[in-house]
Amino acid sequence: MQITVFKALKSIDIDDAQATNVVNELEKHMATLVGDAVKGLEAQNRVLESKVDAQNKIVENKLDGVSRAMDHNFEITKWMIGVVILMIGSSIGLAVFLIDKAH
Repeated sequence: MQITVFKALKSIDIDDAQATNVVNELEKHMATLVGDAVKGLEAQNRVLESKVDAQNKIVENKLDGVSRAMDHNFEITKWMIGVVILMIGSSIGLAVFLIDKAH
């Protein structure tokens, strides 16, 4: 683009120094515009990152809750199985005792 602008200025009889100054000023202006646009995008990106971080925390908390509930349910299940095994063993022992007494 620099060469195109420079050639256009030269075609209307602008001397080299002035054409170079115009091109340099256009470059500075474009750099400012791009820099301002990038700053806006960076600000938007920070807002989005904050929102994503907040959502991640919510998901982590929910998963922690589910994990704790599953651990609790597993403990209850282990105790229930233990009690059932104890009851079956006791029933068998009582049955054997009663059968032995009956004879």
